[in-house]
Amino acid sequence: MNGLDIVILAAGQGKRMQKAGEPSLPKVLYELSGIPLLHHVIRTAQKLHPANLLVVVGFEQQQVRSSLEEFEPIQFVEQPVPRGTGDAVRASLAKLDPANHCLVLYGDVPLIDLSWCRQLVQQSQQENSLVFLTAEVYESYGYGRVVEDRLGNIQTIVEEKDASPEEKTINHINTGILCAPKGCLQQLIPLLTPHNQQNEYYLTDIASLARERAWPVRSLRMPKENVTWRGVNTRDDLEILTQKWADLFEISAVQPEQAEEFWQASQSLIPQLSSRPPPSLGYIKTLLGNSNVTLIVARYQGEIVGMLNLIQHANLTALRTHINDVVVDQTMRGFGISKKLVSKALELSKEWGAVDVDLTSRPDREIAHKLYQGMGFVARNTRVYRYSF
Repeated sequence: MNGLDIVILAAGQGKRMQKAGEPSLPKVLYELSGIPLLHHVIRTAQKLHPANLLVVVGFEQQQVRSSLEEFEPIQFVEQPVPRGTGDAVRASLAKLDPANHCLVLYGDVPLIDLSWCRQLVQQSQQENSLVFLTAEVYESYGYGRVVEDRLGNIQTIVEEKDASPEEKTINHINTGILCAPKGCLQQLIPLLTPHNQQNEYYLTDIASLARERAWPVRSLRMPKENVTWRGVNTRDDLEILTQKWADLFEISAVQPEQAEEFWQASQSLIPQLSSRPPPSLGYIKTLLGNSNVTLIVARYQGEIVGMLNLIQHANLTALRTHINDVVVDQTMRGFGISKKLVSKALELSKEWGAVDVDLTSRPDREIAHKLYQGMGFVARNTRVYRYSF
């Protein structure tokens, strides 16, 4: 997105995650489905195409830095003493573009929804305002309560330990994620003070500071059923979000009315697979009109992140199918998406009564070849594998 910087807070220790006798590990490097929490967030952030991507590090920072070598370019900001979220963003200010808006994300919130991040940034840019991502919840204990005026503008955000009995009844909470003009943060963050029981600089205190200085303070409210804003503080949290993560994927065949969506996704995905030009919209419509061709896609949080095509070949004695062009967006590799796509193709082929399935893959794709062999495909030559039912 144009005019956007992103700061990801990743300096925490995560004492509640560590078991007795385990080596020290930064909280953001605990894994969800085999991938560090921070890597999930980085991959979402990259899809927003920020001008600058900053990661604030502190505890065991070298481990965090080393884990992110594959994600260049990333700028690191040090927070040697953990003094709160406001202090972490304060340390980042010098590296932000004065003309940009800044989106603040958290390295322990692995499932953060890309579409909601886009909406948050767009609202902040359009209104030139400070916008908090907030949520309606069934149980608000432990979260900062959002106090609004009669027009729905945020007056203040009160943390659990500082909330009055009346404020604790509010079920509209702050997720911690926000977007604001750099100028807003530059003006307000130096004004933060640690006037709370934790003696920390709370980033959320800029809500009341902004109102006092005539900055618009808005909220983008997520519904109760959306929990992608939740962070990981305990191993129980990690287990719950691991189960939720699996529900965010959808593998399905493309329908004719989805031709344009598929075509748009193919413009970025196909160049990651081949040097040939991406298909035209007309060609995609032709494929979808062919009963022998099935286009299969993987969606994550509703966005196409992988695809393949499945072709039926029938003769007098048998039906065979052929899988071509298996591709997954480079920011989403390592999540098992290729396996999900190929498994769907095998499932459909079996339903149709195919005797076997061929799969074409470039000789240099060694990791993919290991996957296919592990799924039961047998190499016929350097490019083609076969799965027999």
